[in-house]
Amino acid sequence: MELIHVSGNTDCLLGKTAVGIYRIDDTRCILFDNGYSKEYDELVGSLKDAGLTPAGLIVSHAHIDHHGNSKRLREAFQIPLAMSLGEAGLIASQAALERYTNYFGRSEEEKISIDTEQRCPVDCIIQPEDTSVTLCGITFPVHHLPGHSLDHIVIGTPDGVCFAGDALLTENVLRHVKLPYCDHVGLDLESKEAITKLPYQHWILSHKGPFDGNIRELAEKNMDLVRLRLAELAELLQRPMTRDEFYQASRRLIGMHIGTYDQLIRQERHLRPYLEQLVIDGTARLEVKNDTIYFYLNE
Repeated sequence: MELIHVSGNTDCLLGKTAVGIYRIDDTRCILFDNGYSKEYDELVGSLKDAGLTPAGLIVSHAHIDHHGNSKRLREAFQIPLAMSLGEAGLIASQAALERYTNYFGRSEEEKISIDTEQRCPVDCIIQPEDTSVTLCGITFPVHHLPGHSLDHIVIGTPDGVCFAGDALLTENVLRHVKLPYCDHVGLDLESKEAITKLPYQHWILSHKGPFDGNIRELAEKNMDLVRLRLAELAELLQRPMTRDEFYQASRRLIGMHIGTYDQLIRQERHLRPYLEQLVIDGTARLEVKNDTIYFYLNE
């Protein structure tokens, strides 16, 4: 992993995603997110090379590319884990994890990770009304920005750096992503607007890396892509469609291909919040005919 200095005591490790680091002193640090489980050895080795030992964990949300090493790090180093209430609930039981992760559509490797590495006790639960979290004697501002996940948070450091998790994607990632993932599209758009009002000069984006540019411009580009996809998907409803017909047409439009059951489940999980948002904002409506749900474009 590449170690990048951001500002003051705040650094970033770049692997498949970005891991934020706040140096408590010369040898101890707090990690913001912790990557995929298969990156564990590389993560710990990179910290060792930097002379650092993790002393605490703060996780933005419970997706496996952000929370993959929480359990192993917590147990190996005997350190506390902090997460928001909603995300902590998702990893509290095997049943909750299986429901949230679409377990039966996952690859065998991912199932093993979910079975053995994802369920984890949370030592410090960040409540919806909390505006900060204190870990290892250091207080970090917390901002609740749901949408990408149900209780996603972003975290500030004393150096004026915001670890933004998946609240925004960098321009390079935006150029390649087909459909930005969010659990709730409306909340995601609200959070992308809200992040532009936060008082930070430096940012770390999980996908991917430090960002010191104009956060308003980046947020607008993120929102533009989501709105573009909503408009494109709405155009498909020129005739009544069942949910499956809508998913099939959407995949053809966006260029999403299915080779396995796992891919089908993932793509439907990506598409469903967009279809729901079209109904929520009044662009479309649903009706039930002959025991089948049909979606219509409103005039």
